[in-house]
Formats: sequence, C-alpha cells, structure tokens
Amino acid sequence: MKKILTSLALVGLVAAGTAAFAAEEAHNAAAPTHFPINEPKEMSWSFTGPFGTYDKAQLQRGLKVYKEVCSACHSMNLVAFRTLEGLGYSEAQVKSFAAEYTIHDGPNDAGDMFDRPGKPSDHFPAPFANEEAAAASNGGAARPTCRCWPRHAVSSAASRASSSISSRSMPRAAPTTSIRC
Repeated sequence: MKKILTSLALVGLVAAGTAAFAAEEAHNAAAPTHFPINEPKEMSWSFTGPFGTYDKAQLQRGLKVYKEVCSACHSMNLVAFRTLEGLGYSEAQVKSFAAEYTIHDGPNDAGDMFDRPGKPSDHFPAPFANEEAAAASNGGAARPTCRCWPRHAVSSAASRASSSISSRSMPRAAPTTSIRC
C-alpha cells in the first residue's frame, strides 16, 4: 500500500511539473503582447568593410555638435587636434581651430604653470581639472569620454608618413554613427 501511495504521489508531482512547464512555455510564447517587436533590418553603410569611407561633411557636423554641446561635460582628451586633417580640414584650419582652445602647460623656466593657445600637436582639453571634479559636477559619477571618434578620421597619409602620431591620438572604440551626450 505504501508503494502504491508513493507511486501515485510521484506521478502527481511529475504531472504537476509538466503542467507548470507547459504553462510557462505558453506564457513565454505569448509575451510580450503590449508592444511590437520588429527584427532589425540589414542596412548598407558607407563605412562598412575594409574599403569603407566616412562622409566628411557628417564628421565635420559631428565635431561642431561636440564643440557646441557635448564639450561642456564630455572629454575628447585622447584625440589630438592634428587628426582633424582627416576630416577634410586644411593644416591652417587645424592650427586656427587648435588656437581657439587654451592649453594649461608648463612648467616654464621659473617652474610655473602657464596657459597658452593650442597647437595641432595638443589634445582636446578636458572640461574638468580631474576625475573628482567631473564626478562632483555630475552627482558622483564622472561622465564618459567621447572616444568614439571614427578610425578613418585620421588621414591615411598622415598616419603613414608621420611617426609622431602616437597611439593615444587614435580612437580605441568602434565607429559610431551618432554622438550621444
């Protein structure tokens, strides 16, 4: 009698487990019903593949957006001004653009730090003095840097001909199509 009751209890547990599993599968198949889920479409981008190119006008607009909006909070301190030649700017335009920024440099012969106009070899200055100042202005969390600069923004001629371009001036992130602040 004990074996029969144990067998019936075991069969009941298996049946209940199977019913619960079937109910869970039915629920997962129906969810979500409150919004449509569309599969992403395959897109053809101009910058894909080994011979892809970027739209220089789009990159110049992105630089303008960064300068006017994003640079108040986000840093692009891993990007040198000289890489702007890859965006279609002339050497004179890059020098003029770099001179618009004030670079904190030094020490000089007297051991003092000083400010000077930027040069093409300088990197974009950070908006805050250090990580702690950046975190304090943002409620305790520092904002990310804008390292998502397209890799092809550096002109191939400049990257091959000049050994002075350091790896720090090259971006480390994958190219993106939008700038998020």
